[in-house]
Amino acid sequence: MNTKLNPNLEKILSNNTSGSIEILLELREYFLSYKLNFKEVENDLNLIGETFSDFAIISDFTKNVTKASKNNFEEFQLAVSIYFQNHDIDRKHLLENAIKLLGKYNSFITISNSITIKKFLELFARKKPDTKLVVCESRPQFEGRITAETLIDKIPDTHLITEAQIPEYMENVDCVITSADKIFRDGSIINKVGSKMLAIAAKHYSKPYYIISGKKKFSNNNEFQVQEKDPDEVYSTLDDIKIRNVYFEKIEKDLITGVITEKGVLL
Repeated sequence: MNTKLNPNLEKILSNNTSGSIEILLELREYFLSYKLNFKEVENDLNLIGETFSDFAIISDFTKNVTKASKNNFEEFQLAVSIYFQNHDIDRKHLLENAIKLLGKYNSFITISNSITIKKFLELFARKKPDTKLVVCESRPQFEGRITAETLIDKIPDTHLITEAQIPEYMENVDCVITSADKIFRDGSIINKVGSKMLAIAAKHYSKPYYIISGKKKFSNNNEFQVQEKDPDEVYSTLDDIKIRNVYFEKIEKDLITGVITEKGVLL
């Protein structure tokens, strides 16, 4: 571990409101903008892997650039550049597939703050200006508010709700969409807590639930460990109340209609 952490990396590591792709893009800027020695790079990559262990694409990134770097910083930066060239191509195909496959719908409900979902909705609304959107605020960091604020100029008919209102709004939307932080071998996914409530409500009201996610988020295992975060983010009290604060949860395959990737839709 670095004896003194770069403040730019520290800011990325403490980001609790962005999805894995947005964090990945921040890492690209970090590694391509700073001159490090390779020992510092190794330390940084280890710390990134530990911090974002639930993010499959971050693991894919650290593994691939480390393998290609040959213990040389210039080779490492080249590996980062190539990785993101491929990433940008895959992301373009992913969004094109999502727009094509979900084109029959007019209204969506989502949760949290995914740059992939935001970009999809922005592009979708250009084709369908009457698109309607419901965003769950996503406690405890309320990052759903970021999504709503980002999209309100593109989708004027945007509603921000608490997760408790999901059943009330589910009846009046066409489709549920989220990204995923990890997709397991058995077809289940990991995403921000609250996603499972969306999935269960969608199944109850016979609404489709699609994941929009690149294939680099696929994992070769089915392991998931619930991680507790700072309880003060939920509620700070002097009483002996046991506060639970979990960021991520597992959504089983039978609750998911399909996973849209850069290669098409997987059921």
